[in-house]
Amino acid sequence: MKLPVAIVVLTLLTQSSKVTPRDLLSDPRPLSNAEIAEVLVASQQAMAGKTFRLSFNGPGQGRGTEILMGRNGMPRRIRSAGAIVGGVVGELVPGAAEPDRVSATWRLDYVTLTDYTGRPARHCNGTPDQGDLVVEYRLESSSVSWNVTARRREARDFGGLGLAPLFQMLQGAGSFTSGELGEIDRHSARALVSAWTPTTRSSQEPPALIGDPTPNVRGEPVQSVLDEAVQRLWIDTRTLLPVRWRVSERGRTGVDLGFNYAPIDLRLPKGVHARDCVQ
Repeated sequence: MKLPVAIVVLTLLTQSSKVTPRDLLSDPRPLSNAEIAEVLVASQQAMAGKTFRLSFNGPGQGRGTEILMGRNGMPRRIRSAGAIVGGVVGELVPGAAEPDRVSATWRLDYVTLTDYTGRPARHCNGTPDQGDLVVEYRLESSSVSWNVTARRREARDFGGLGLAPLFQMLQGAGSFTSGELGEIDRHSARALVSAWTPTTRSSQEPPALIGDPTPNVRGEPVQSVLDEAVQRLWIDTRTLLPVRWRVSERGRTGVDLGFNYAPIDLRLPKGVHARDCVQ
Protein backbone atom coordinates (compact mmCIF):
# COMPACT_ATOMS: atom_id res chain seq x y z
CA MET A 1 0.00 0.00 0.00
CA LYS A 2 2.94 2.41 0.56
CA LEU A 3 4.39 2.14 -2.95
CA PRO A 4 1.61 4.06 -4.77
CA VAL A 5 1.81 6.84 -2.16
CA ALA A 6 5.56 7.19 -2.73
CA ILE A 7 5.01 7.37 -6.50
CA VAL A 8 2.39 10.11 -6.08
CA VAL A 9 4.66 12.16 -3.82
CA LEU A 10 7.56 11.83 -6.27
CA THR A 11 5.35 12.93 -9.16
CA LEU A 12 4.13 15.99 -7.26
CA LEU A 13 7.66 16.97 -6.35
CA THR A 14 8.74 16.65 -9.99
CA GLN A 15 5.86 18.77 -11.24
CA SER A 16 6.34 21.50 -8.63
CA SER A 17 10.05 21.82 -9.48
CA LYS A 18 9.45 22.56 -13.16
CA VAL A 19 10.75 26.01 -14.10
CA THR A 20 8.28 27.98 -16.23
CA PRO A 21 9.07 30.76 -18.75
CA ARG A 22 7.68 33.24 -16.19
CA ASP A 23 10.18 31.94 -13.64
CA LEU A 24 12.99 32.35 -16.15
CA LEU A 25 12.08 35.93 -16.96
CA SER A 26 11.91 36.85 -13.28
CA ASP A 27 15.25 35.23 -12.47
CA PRO A 28 17.98 37.92 -12.63
CA ARG A 29 20.71 35.40 -13.44
CA PRO A 30 21.97 35.08 -17.05
CA LEU A 31 19.76 32.80 -19.14
CA SER A 32 21.12 30.08 -21.39
CA ASN A 33 20.37 29.94 -25.11
CA ALA A 34 17.89 27.11 -24.53
CA GLU A 35 16.10 29.10 -21.81
CA ILE A 36 15.88 32.19 -24.02
CA ALA A 37 14.42 30.05 -26.81
CA GLU A 38 11.86 28.67 -24.35
CA VAL A 39 10.86 32.20 -23.32
CA LEU A 40 10.47 33.31 -26.95
CA VAL A 41 8.25 30.33 -27.79
CA ALA A 42 6.06 31.09 -24.78
CA SER A 43 5.86 34.75 -25.81
CA GLN A 44 4.85 33.78 -29.35
CA GLN A 45 2.04 31.64 -27.94
CA ALA A 46 0.89 34.47 -25.65
CA MET A 47 0.74 36.92 -28.58
CA ALA A 48 -1.12 34.65 -31.01
CA GLY A 49 -4.51 36.11 -31.92
CA LYS A 50 -3.98 39.38 -30.05
CA THR A 51 -4.19 42.86 -31.57
CA PHE A 52 -2.06 45.84 -30.62
CA ARG A 53 -0.69 49.17 -31.79
CA LEU A 54 2.98 49.94 -32.13
CA SER A 55 3.51 53.53 -31.07
CA PHE A 56 6.52 55.79 -30.54
CA ASN A 57 7.36 57.26 -27.13
CA GLY A 58 5.22 54.87 -25.12
CA PRO A 59 1.84 53.16 -25.44
CA GLY A 60 -1.12 55.20 -26.59
CA GLN A 61 0.85 58.00 -28.27
CA GLY A 62 -0.79 58.42 -31.66
CA ARG A 63 -2.60 55.87 -33.69
CA GLY A 64 0.45 53.85 -34.70
CA THR A 65 0.67 50.72 -36.80
CA GLU A 66 -2.07 48.21 -35.95
CA ILE A 67 -1.23 44.51 -35.94
CA LEU A 68 -3.07 41.22 -35.58
CA MET A 69 -0.60 38.52 -34.57
CA GLY A 70 -0.57 35.02 -35.97
CA ARG A 71 1.48 32.08 -34.80
CA ASN A 72 5.24 31.70 -34.29
CA GLY A 73 5.85 35.42 -33.80
CA MET A 74 4.56 36.29 -37.28
CA PRO A 75 1.88 38.94 -37.90
CA ARG A 76 -1.34 37.92 -39.60
CA ARG A 77 -2.44 41.40 -40.67
CA ILE A 78 -0.92 44.88 -40.50
CA ARG A 79 -2.77 48.17 -41.01
CA SER A 80 -0.96 51.45 -41.38
CA ALA A 81 -1.99 54.96 -42.39
CA GLY A 82 -0.02 57.84 -43.85
CA ALA A 83 -0.03 60.86 -46.10
CA ILE A 84 1.91 62.17 -49.08
CA VAL A 85 2.23 65.95 -49.25
CA GLY A 86 3.53 67.83 -52.28
CA GLY A 87 3.49 71.30 -53.79
CA VAL A 88 4.59 73.65 -56.55
CA VAL A 89 6.05 77.15 -56.10
CA GLY A 90 6.81 79.55 -58.97
CA GLU A 91 7.10 83.19 -60.09
CA LEU A 92 5.76 85.25 -63.00
CA VAL A 93 8.69 87.62 -63.73
CA PRO A 94 8.81 89.50 -67.10
CA GLY A 95 7.55 93.12 -66.98
CA ALA A 96 5.98 92.81 -63.56
CA ALA A 97 6.49 95.60 -61.05
CA GLU A 98 6.25 93.01 -58.33
CA PRO A 99 6.80 89.31 -58.89
CA ASP A 100 3.66 87.26 -58.79
CA ARG A 101 4.21 84.16 -56.72
CA VAL A 102 2.21 81.06 -57.51
CA SER A 103 2.00 78.16 -55.11
CA ALA A 104 -0.10 75.04 -54.90
CA THR A 105 -0.02 72.22 -52.37
CA TRP A 106 -1.76 68.91 -52.23
CA ARG A 107 -2.15 66.06 -49.76
CA LEU A 108 -2.95 62.41 -50.36
CA ASP A 109 -4.01 60.33 -47.34
CA TYR A 110 -4.01 56.56 -47.54
CA VAL A 111 -4.66 53.42 -45.52
CA THR A 112 -2.90 50.13 -46.26
CA LEU A 113 -4.04 46.76 -44.92
CA THR A 114 -1.62 43.90 -45.55
CA ASP A 115 -2.96 40.36 -45.24
CA TYR A 116 -0.35 37.63 -44.75
CA THR A 117 -2.51 34.75 -45.86
CA GLY A 118 -0.14 31.90 -44.99
CA ARG A 119 -1.12 30.22 -48.27
CA PRO A 120 1.48 29.32 -50.92
CA ALA A 121 1.79 31.94 -53.64
CA ARG A 122 0.98 31.01 -57.23
CA HIS A 123 0.82 32.83 -60.53
CA CYS A 124 -2.53 33.50 -62.16
CA ASN A 125 -1.64 31.04 -64.95
CA GLY A 126 -1.66 28.30 -62.34
CA THR A 127 2.10 27.84 -61.91
CA PRO A 128 3.46 27.91 -58.33
CA ASP A 129 5.55 30.79 -57.04
CA GLN A 130 8.04 30.90 -54.19
CA GLY A 131 7.00 32.00 -50.71
CA ASP A 132 3.59 32.72 -49.23
CA LEU A 133 0.80 34.80 -50.74
CA VAL A 134 0.45 38.38 -49.48
CA VAL A 135 -2.58 40.51 -50.42
CA GLU A 136 -2.45 44.29 -49.97
CA TYR A 137 -5.50 46.55 -49.77
CA ARG A 138 -4.93 50.29 -50.26
CA LEU A 139 -7.50 53.07 -49.99
CA GLU A 140 -6.51 56.61 -50.97
CA SER A 141 -8.38 59.81 -50.16
CA SER A 142 -8.66 60.52 -53.89
CA SER A 143 -10.51 57.24 -54.49
CA VAL A 144 -13.75 55.69 -53.29
CA SER A 145 -12.68 52.07 -53.78
CA TRP A 146 -9.89 49.86 -52.53
CA ASN A 147 -7.01 48.92 -54.78
CA VAL A 148 -6.03 45.27 -54.30
CA THR A 149 -2.71 43.70 -55.28
CA ALA A 150 -1.13 40.32 -54.61
CA ARG A 151 2.51 39.37 -54.28
CA ARG A 152 4.75 36.83 -52.62
CA ARG A 153 6.20 37.34 -49.15
CA GLU A 154 9.83 38.32 -49.03
CA ALA A 155 12.28 37.41 -46.26
CA ARG A 156 12.29 40.92 -44.72
CA ASP A 157 8.69 41.68 -45.48
CA PHE A 158 6.69 42.17 -42.29
CA GLY A 159 5.88 45.85 -41.87
CA GLY A 160 8.67 46.90 -44.24
CA LEU A 161 12.35 47.26 -43.44
CA GLY A 162 11.60 49.30 -40.32
CA LEU A 163 9.64 46.57 -38.50
CA ALA A 164 11.11 43.42 -40.04
CA PRO A 165 13.94 43.16 -37.43
CA LEU A 166 11.36 43.24 -34.64
CA PHE A 167 9.46 40.26 -35.99
CA GLN A 168 12.68 38.43 -36.78
CA MET A 169 13.67 38.91 -33.16
CA LEU A 170 10.30 37.57 -31.99
CA GLN A 171 10.91 34.49 -34.12
CA GLY A 172 14.31 33.92 -32.51
CA ALA A 173 16.49 34.85 -35.49
CA GLY A 174 20.10 35.65 -34.58
CA SER A 175 21.98 35.29 -31.31
CA PHE A 176 20.58 36.51 -28.00
CA THR A 177 21.65 37.28 -24.49
CA SER A 178 19.43 37.99 -21.51
CA GLY A 179 19.38 41.57 -20.30
CA GLU A 180 18.22 43.56 -17.33
CA LEU A 181 15.09 43.06 -15.26
CA GLY A 182 13.13 46.21 -14.47
CA GLU A 183 9.97 48.26 -14.93
CA ILE A 184 9.01 49.27 -18.48
CA ASP A 185 5.77 51.14 -19.19
CA ARG A 186 4.46 50.11 -15.73
CA HIS A 187 5.24 46.46 -16.48
CA SER A 188 7.71 44.23 -14.69
CA ALA A 189 9.70 43.12 -17.72
CA ARG A 190 12.95 41.43 -18.75
CA ALA A 191 14.98 42.46 -21.77
CA LEU A 192 16.28 40.07 -24.39
CA VAL A 193 19.20 41.59 -26.29
CA SER A 194 20.37 40.92 -29.84
CA ALA A 195 22.74 42.59 -32.27
CA TRP A 196 21.07 44.97 -34.71
CA THR A 197 22.69 45.88 -38.01
CA PRO A 198 21.34 49.06 -39.65
CA THR A 199 20.26 48.58 -43.25
CA THR A 200 22.98 51.04 -44.35
CA ARG A 201 25.60 48.69 -42.92
CA SER A 202 24.01 45.36 -43.69
CA SER A 203 27.23 44.03 -45.24
CA GLN A 204 29.11 44.20 -41.93
CA GLU A 205 29.25 41.36 -39.45
CA PRO A 206 27.01 42.01 -36.43
CA PRO A 207 28.76 42.12 -33.05
CA ALA A 208 28.88 38.91 -31.01
CA LEU A 209 27.17 39.66 -27.72
CA ILE A 210 28.33 37.98 -24.52
CA GLY A 211 27.73 38.56 -20.84
CA ASP A 212 24.80 39.57 -18.67
CA PRO A 213 23.02 41.69 -17.58
CA THR A 214 24.91 44.25 -19.67
CA PRO A 215 26.37 42.32 -22.60
CA ASN A 216 29.81 42.99 -24.07
CA VAL A 217 31.13 42.44 -27.56
CA ARG A 218 33.53 39.59 -28.18
CA GLY A 219 36.75 40.68 -29.91
CA GLU A 220 40.09 42.39 -29.46
CA PRO A 221 39.99 44.81 -27.86
CA VAL A 222 36.75 44.09 -26.03
CA GLN A 223 34.34 46.98 -26.58
CA SER A 224 31.38 48.02 -24.52
CA VAL A 225 28.01 47.22 -26.00
CA LEU A 226 27.33 50.97 -25.83
CA ASP A 227 29.67 51.29 -28.83
CA GLU A 228 27.56 48.94 -30.94
CA ALA A 229 24.03 48.78 -32.31
CA VAL A 230 21.76 46.48 -30.32
CA GLN A 231 18.05 45.86 -30.02
CA ARG A 232 16.18 45.07 -26.82
CA LEU A 233 12.84 43.31 -26.62
CA TRP A 234 11.21 43.78 -23.22
CA ILE A 235 8.83 40.96 -22.23
CA ASP A 236 6.31 41.20 -19.39
CA THR A 237 7.27 38.69 -16.70
CA ARG A 238 3.62 37.89 -15.91
CA THR A 239 1.79 37.91 -19.25
CA LEU A 240 4.81 36.96 -21.42
CA LEU A 241 3.73 39.67 -23.87
CA PRO A 242 6.33 42.00 -25.42
CA VAL A 243 5.86 45.56 -24.14
CA ARG A 244 8.70 47.52 -25.78
CA TRP A 245 11.22 47.21 -28.60
CA ARG A 246 14.18 49.57 -28.50
CA VAL A 247 17.14 49.99 -30.86
CA SER A 248 20.20 51.86 -29.66
CA GLU A 249 23.53 52.67 -31.27
CA ARG A 250 26.57 53.98 -29.42
CA GLY A 251 24.43 54.57 -26.35
CA ARG A 252 21.81 56.61 -28.22
CA THR A 253 18.25 55.41 -28.69
CA GLY A 254 17.04 55.18 -32.27
CA VAL A 255 13.79 53.26 -32.69
CA ASP A 256 11.67 53.06 -29.53
CA LEU A 257 8.26 51.42 -29.91
CA GLY A 258 5.68 50.50 -27.28
CA PHE A 259 3.08 47.71 -27.58
CA ASN A 260 -0.45 48.89 -26.77
CA TYR A 261 -2.72 45.84 -26.56
CA ALA A 262 -6.40 46.52 -27.25
CA PRO A 263 -9.30 45.06 -29.27
CA ILE A 264 -8.86 46.28 -32.87
CA ASP A 265 -11.07 45.39 -35.82
CA LEU A 266 -8.65 44.25 -38.54
CA ARG A 267 -11.13 42.41 -40.71
CA LEU A 268 -10.69 42.66 -44.47
CA PRO A 269 -12.75 45.32 -46.30
CA LYS A 270 -16.30 44.21 -47.01
CA GLY A 271 -17.36 43.65 -50.60
CA VAL A 272 -13.80 43.78 -51.92
CA HIS A 273 -12.62 40.88 -54.05
CA ALA A 274 -9.43 39.40 -52.62
CA ARG A 275 -6.86 38.34 -55.19
CA ASP A 276 -5.66 34.76 -54.87
CA CYS A 277 -2.81 34.79 -57.39
CA VAL A 278 0.20 36.88 -58.37
CA GLN A 279 0.14 38.61 -61.76
